[in-house]
Amino acid sequence: MRGFILLSLWLTLTGTFVMGKSVKNKGRKNALRELSRRKRGWAYPDLFVTEVDDQYFFVKKEVGKVESDSKKVQSYTLVPAVPEDEGIFSIKKEGNYGVIYVNKFVDREVKELYQVYIRALDASGTDCEERVDVKIRILDINDNSPEFDESTLVASVQEDDKGTKPFHSIIATDADGPENGYNLVYFSKIPGSEVPPGDRFTVMGNGKIIATGDLDAENTPQVTFQVEARDRGNFTKPGFMFKSVSAHVTVKIMDANDHAPVFIDAPYAITVGELTSVGSIVYTIEATDDDKGMNSQVTFEIISGNSQDRFRIESIPNESGKSLGKVYINSPLDFETQPHTYDFKILGYNKDATNADDPRFQSKADLRITVDDENEPPVFQNLPYAGTITEGLTITYNLGRVQATDEDFGGQSVTYSIENEEKWFSIDSSGNIKSVQTIDREHESVHDGIYILQIKATDGSEDSFAEFVVTVLDKNDNAPQPDGGGWDVSICSAFEDDDKNALVLTTISAKDIDGPTNGAPFKFGFLPNSDFRIESQGNTSALVYPAKKNYEVGVTYEEVVRIEDSPLAEAVQTGTSTLTIRVCRCEADGSCSEKIISPGGFNYLILVGVLVLILVLIVVILAAMQYQRKKSAEQEKKGLLYDEDDVRENLQPYHDEGGGEEDNDIYDMGVLSSVDPSMPIRVEEKPHRAEPQSRPLLPPNSNIEEYIDNAKKQADADPTAPPFDSLLVFDYEGQGSDAGSLSSINSGTTEGSQDYDYLNDWGPRFNKIADQYAGDDSD
Repeated sequence: MRGFILLSLWLTLTGTFVMGKSVKNKGRKNALRELSRRKRGWAYPDLFVTEVDDQYFFVKKEVGKVESDSKKVQSYTLVPAVPEDEGIFSIKKEGNYGVIYVNKFVDREVKELYQVYIRALDASGTDCEERVDVKIRILDINDNSPEFDESTLVASVQEDDKGTKPFHSIIATDADGPENGYNLVYFSKIPGSEVPPGDRFTVMGNGKIIATGDLDAENTPQVTFQVEARDRGNFTKPGFMFKSVSAHVTVKIMDANDHAPVFIDAPYAITVGELTSVGSIVYTIEATDDDKGMNSQVTFEIISGNSQDRFRIESIPNESGKSLGKVYINSPLDFETQPHTYDFKILGYNKDATNADDPRFQSKADLRITVDDENEPPVFQNLPYAGTITEGLTITYNLGRVQATDEDFGGQSVTYSIENEEKWFSIDSSGNIKSVQTIDREHESVHDGIYILQIKATDGSEDSFAEFVVTVLDKNDNAPQPDGGGWDVSICSAFEDDDKNALVLTTISAKDIDGPTNGAPFKFGFLPNSDFRIESQGNTSALVYPAKKNYEVGVTYEEVVRIEDSPLAEAVQTGTSTLTIRVCRCEADGSCSEKIISPGGFNYLILVGVLVLILVLIVVILAAMQYQRKKSAEQEKKGLLYDEDDVRENLQPYHDEGGGEEDNDIYDMGVLSSVDPSMPIRVEEKPHRAEPQSRPLLPPNSNIEEYIDNAKKQADADPTAPPFDSLLVFDYEGQGSDAGSLSSINSGTTEGSQDYDYLNDWGPRFNKIADQYAGDDSD
């Protein structure tokens, strides 16, 4: 209601809102026209509505009014700026005003500002003027109680806390707004709420806790009490109407460090050999503390006697027993050059205690470490060692001297030896090194002119080693020699004039195992009257050219190449090598076909061709054998007699007349001359071994009909005859045939009973037939 009263008072002082103008401008002529835009005289200020304590007691109420100076207004509409605010506010035309109402419970802590759009409409629903944007703010009331941060309701404090400063803070927040101070929270301890009873703690208004009484962790390890948090309240109402909440606070009493550590078996004295390796544990210190928890954990520290950090101590704290301090060697020990005894002061204290720096609760102990002498290898002096010698020396040469000492046990004698396999040098008892053999700089043990001597020094039980770097000076004692490929090539047999002068047949290279001052550049050359030319290229290579246009195919040239080095101060060394050049036939593209010819001249293509031919022959033979085997199998399967040489044929019909008995040149009657009536009946299966039967010749003046019948019977009984159910045909029949004319079957009884003279009228093509059939009897 307070918000509504303030709004009414404000409306009374300023005048009623008008959608287009204020009341003070109402006398002006209405300038609103349809479809015309009119500038509003002013913008509406924000409206306010006060939230309520409880939504169940909410009632609809008026928020404010608007009025348009247009006479056409018939209704007002209100639309929220966001859809989720629909229905919270409404507007109703009452007289000339549009009265805005709040219809639902609003909570400032949920949403503080609403925006609505108000329109004035005529009878047709058309805007009388531009819409009005109105903001409605929710006024806060003290409707929320403070809320504790649960994590701040547990605290801890050392039992020796004297209450000089707070040891903990309680936190609570209030969701109300800050405008009227409703979100301010005040704290207070509820009197008489401590358990166990007492008055050990005080809670300040800002939530900080101070220890104000005696604390005893051993007897009272934990104390609880109640604390109240309240907000400022509404000071405009009687009783200030504040809201409050209470909670239990738990305070754990922590043990205080009130006992000093106790070293076990102190003071300490140990002995360590000088050769004990770095990182070794040489002793373990033990200590206890009568405090509890973290106050019983002892930390160890070397506070004196370790200026060179040769030792270190590592702490292993323990709450329920002995804490350990492990003593390590931190750097190498040396009896001969370092102190023989170390005296340390060890401090024991409680590192995590609140009074860790209090000397009253610290302890100290003494630790003495004595270093014993041990046998060590001899130690080489004046390192490094180096010397120089020239290769090839045949006289003894003093290279240099090494020196090693052994100070163990008052000093021990040292002997030397050289460990290299080459045995080029010797060493005496004083460490003097001399050459005893000729040295070769090009030996595999010499790398870039450097030879490493491995010197061994021993005291009889312990050995040490040192390197003596020997620089071997070079002499030009090696001739150049071939290097890389190009020394065996094949060339074409013919060249053009331009190719002869410019074509590079091969590039050859050389190397010299001597040093750089006795090697390249090299000079290359052929012997006199060579068939090729050679020119040096760079320092280590040469180009080979043809010296003539034509070379004989198949000839191999073995050219001797002379190679000279270029020493700075030594005599020149000359080496020779053989360049092999093979002449081969050139291909169309100018390339050599040597790639298919072996070095001995044998053409591998011939061998390949022979092998291919043999393979083809084998395949043909196998195919023929397979075909013959298949054919034989088919004949076996048929089981029938078939003779490719059988000249007999099936009887064929002819649709022309002619011939008669005179047409005897086509058939051979001799095939029917083997008729034998006594032969058995013919079988239809092919015999395994059947010999064809001979047919007797036809005797002169025989009866041809009887002869044919006999031949038929013989054929039916002949097992070698083909199983054809047809008459036999004859290759030859007629004049001059042994069988005579077949026309005697069912024909005239005499030769003259037929007249064949009409054949002469058939033309030249039938002259021969006409001569045969129309001739005289004498023919």
